[in-house]
Amino acid sequence: MLIRLSLIIAILAGLAAAGLVFTQVKDKVTTTITERNDFHKKADNEAAAKTTALRQLKGTNEVLKATQTDLASTKMERDSAVTKAAEQEAKANTLVAEVARQKTDKENAQAKLAQWDAMNVTPDQVKTTIAELKKSQEQKAALTDENKVLASTLNKTRARLNYYEDPENRPPVLPAGTKGSVIAVDPRYDFVILNIGEKQGILERGELIVNRNGIMIAKVKVTSVEANRSVANVIPQTRKAGAEIMEGDQVIY
Repeated sequence: MLIRLSLIIAILAGLAAAGLVFTQVKDKVTTTITERNDFHKKADNEAAAKTTALRQLKGTNEVLKATQTDLASTKMERDSAVTKAAEQEAKANTLVAEVARQKTDKENAQAKLAQWDAMNVTPDQVKTTIAELKKSQEQKAALTDENKVLASTLNKTRARLNYYEDPENRPPVLPAGTKGSVIAVDPRYDFVILNIGEKQGILERGELIVNRNGIMIAKVKVTSVEANRSVANVIPQTRKAGAEIMEGDQVIY
């Protein structure tokens, strides 16, 4: 009887312990499920927030892209406007200058007209005077050209007379300040060709200095003359020791 009673007590104790453990496990399971649900809910909220943030970021990027496009377009429009403004300013300055020039021309014309009015001269008289002045200028130019020809002929005649009458056979005088260049050299026969001739006042037997960088290389004597070039022989005793005349050397008188 005692054993049976002990067994019953033990069973009751075991059931009580099992109930306690079950209660604890149930509480733990309930807590775990709650925590799991909270975790999933939090994860869902975070995912939703992330999705919203990504959507907002995409929208922001699109707005930013559109803004950048608008900014580039605005910059191009601004640059175009600046260019057009500069062009308009340049045109305006040109117009202002043209207006000023026309105003000056008008004032000058009015002043000249006033002078003609003061002299009591008719337009026909002015035309006649201008025509006579033009004719006189043409005659003067013709006389100038004729004088040049006569002067050249006179110089050549004088040179020939000097050649026959001058016992010392001195070279003729050439125009002061005459300058030219050597355009060809023949070292075998020791003569050069110059780019100056009769039109520049060069005469046969005229002597010129060959110069390079301010240093005299030699003297040459003209042997034949054409309109714009001449041939001259090198005067041996005037040649600088070891120097040779070269194309491009300057000749002066």
